[in-house]
Amino acid sequence: MARVEEQTGLDLGQRRDYTALAVIELTWTHIGRDAVTFEEVFQPSLILCGLRRFPLGTPYAAYPPIVARWINQIRVKAGLGTDITLAVDAGGPGPPVIDMLRQRLARRASLRPIIITGGKGQNTLSRGYTGVPRRTLLSDALLVVANNTLRIPPDLENAAELELEFAGLRSAAEPAAHDDLVMAVALGI
Repeated sequence: MARVEEQTGLDLGQRRDYTALAVIELTWTHIGRDAVTFEEVFQPSLILCGLRRFPLGTPYAAYPPIVARWINQIRVKAGLGTDITLAVDAGGPGPPVIDMLRQRLARRASLRPIIITGGKGQNTLSRGYTGVPRRTLLSDALLVVANNTLRIPPDLENAAELELEFAGLRSAAEPAAHDDLVMAVALGI
């Protein structure tokens, strides 16, 4: 018995940083019962099944219809009953984009607006927004990669660029020029 969820992360950029969209399939596989509590035990696995980087200069208003098309494709591919969550970088120009996404994605996906902060802990903000420290997002992404919990198909579009961004995060000596793909993955996790 397995339960599948589709998680997507959208990191918004425009002039200097790219906008990136990551689609991650989360499968919870039943592996038995806990010997002490007798509760059902499920093991997660993550597969990065879509990764797109958009051209610099793309207007923010262009993303809601593009993301809505991706969500519709995911729903058809994964099955209309599959839970889909879209976590969006809601800082900077994010709030108007969040409002447009809410209109476009009503009843098709759960929207999680995230304000990326420099703080130390996650907090709940008004209107469904969540504040999450950047280092928490990045360390979670690095952990799932290091533990081989996230599988990245080598033939996936932008997989090589994603690997370079992860390598730049691990090495303070040579940071990557961009981190948009890693941030989209981190938001999706």
